[in-house]
Amino acid sequence: MIPPVNIAFMQAAGIEKITATYEGLSDTAFVKNQADWFYYSGHALHSLERMMMGDTSFSFGPPEANTHWNEDLQIVILATCSMIDVNDYLGYFDDDGDGTPEVGPVSKIFPGEKLANTGPKYLLGYNAKSPGKGMDTIIINEWLGSYPALGITKAWLKVNADHDAVYASAIDERGYWYLIPYLLAVTLAH
Repeated sequence: MIPPVNIAFMQAAGIEKITATYEGLSDTAFVKNQADWFYYSGHALHSLERMMMGDTSFSFGPPEANTHWNEDLQIVILATCSMIDVNDYLGYFDDDGDGTPEVGPVSKIFPGEKLANTGPKYLLGYNAKSPGKGMDTIIINEWLGSYPALGITKAWLKVNADHDAVYASAIDERGYWYLIPYLLAVTLAH
C-alpha cells in the first residue's frame, strides 16, 4: 500500500499503516501519526507560495500547513524552489509586478515567513532555485551525516554550499539564514 499524496497526507506530515484482523478477516488503512521530521522534494512557485504535487491536481502551501504542522513535527525539509524565502533579500523575484526584481522587504509576507508560523522548529529549503533532480538526494544524505556534528541549520547551509546549491536557506529559533552567492573572477595572465 502506497499512501496517496494529497492535501490530507501533506497536512498529516506523517502517517502509519495499521492492519486490523477479526475472525480471519483483515483490512489495512493509514492513520495520521505526525512525524518528527518531514521531507518533501518537488516543484514550487514563489509567486503562488504553493508546492505542486506531481501530476495531481492540487497544490500545498502555508494556509494548508497552518494548524496542522504543530503536533510532533520538529524539522521540515522542502527540497523545492523558493518556499523558504523571507523578504527576498537577494532580489530574485519581482514582488510588486513592475517587471524588475526588488531587494529587501516590501509589504508582502513571503512563503518562508508564513511557514515559520506553522509550528516546526526548523524549516530547511531554498529561497529561490532548488538543486536539480538527483542532487537533492546527495544533499540530504550528506546532511544526515553531518548535522550531528555541525547542528541542523549550519550543516544544511554547509552541505548545500559544498554542492553549489547557492539558494539554500533555513529558518530556526534564532532567525532566518541564507547563502549569498558570489562570482569568483579569475584573471589569467598570458
